[in-house]
Amino acid sequence: MNIAMLALLIPTIAIVAGMIVKLSDIRQSHRELSAQQDKTVSALRAEIAELKGRIEVLETLVTDEGFEVKRDINRA
Repeated sequence: MNIAMLALLIPTIAIVAGMIVKLSDIRQSHRELSAQQDKTVSALRAEIAELKGRIEVLETLVTDEGFEVKRDINRA
């Protein structure tokens, strides 16, 4: 291998290696972001389920006949 070939090969290898390292960093940050988003989605789904349960309780209370009687008493 002559000097000119080696002079071209070394920077080329360095550039490719740098690109591989950068790509690896990007993939790692993508995995971390994806894991964080999964946790957020899980937390939001749990909160939605809790709120749905609370709404069901409120609907039960409001549609209860005793609620109307109490409301009428409080109006008087």
